[in-house]
Amino acid sequence: MKKATLLTVLIISSIFIYSQALFVHTDKSVDLLKKGTLKVVITDDKIGEVLKKVVTENWQATKYEFITEKELSSYEDKQDVLLLGYFKGTFLAHKWELKNTPFLGITNKYRKEKSYDRKKDITTYIVSKLEDLEGEDLESVILLNISTLQYLISTGGYSNWYPAMRAKIKSKSIKRKTVLICEDDLKAPLKDLKAKYTGKVEVVDRATYNKAILNKEEYVFLLNVRTSLFHLLALIDHKGYVYNSEINSSSAQKDWDKEYQLRFFKYLN
Repeated sequence: MKKATLLTVLIISSIFIYSQALFVHTDKSVDLLKKGTLKVVITDDKIGEVLKKVVTENWQATKYEFITEKELSSYEDKQDVLLLGYFKGTFLAHKWELKNTPFLGITNKYRKEKSYDRKKDITTYIVSKLEDLEGEDLESVILLNISTLQYLISTGGYSNWYPAMRAKIKSKSIKRKTVLICEDDLKAPLKDLKAKYTGKVEVVDRATYNKAILNKEEYVFLLNVRTSLFHLLALIDHKGYVYNSEINSSSAQKDWDKEYQLRFFKYLN
């Protein structure tokens, strides 16, 4: 199975810096989340089953209750409601628009067409492709996503989260951590990854990588997804803390992969 279907995809745009790949909106949005009750939408499939399990065992950021898709369909179009689930939306990778893109995240209203706009409807999210995953592949991705969503909420909004991430990069604190890499990633275009990154690295197989996430072992996980439209690299630890993340669009330039990787590792080395 291709790596692009196995790992979390983290995509977003920013009016401040093109490389931002995670986002939580304003402090006001965070306050609404903490004061309200989150409706967790459980679909009647493997994704819904695993999402319910992971949320039950790990969600502490807000109050929540589970609802079915049928219950969700009874809501009025554009009704204000905090929803956590697996949806589709429109995002930007730098200045290039990505439409109908799946994501796991929190919306601040319900839309009957089931398509959400990042600027209008979405509070915090991680774009993820989950349909092709099974077993521990699926559970490990959802767990890491949920951990990151809780981290983004706990920071209190973008004004707190983003400077903290940049400060971590500047301090080179990542060098004191071990980065866990799935051996699937050591193929083109990251076949020379170890030559680019000068920190501590441990390369493992898929099963070991998944178990490290599920057991919340104290690693920083390298997430790598490359599709025909974009390439994502991110470093996220077992608690959901983001050390660095960057998204690049294939529309950007001819040799977009090569230049993008150089930029990502330059921040860390």
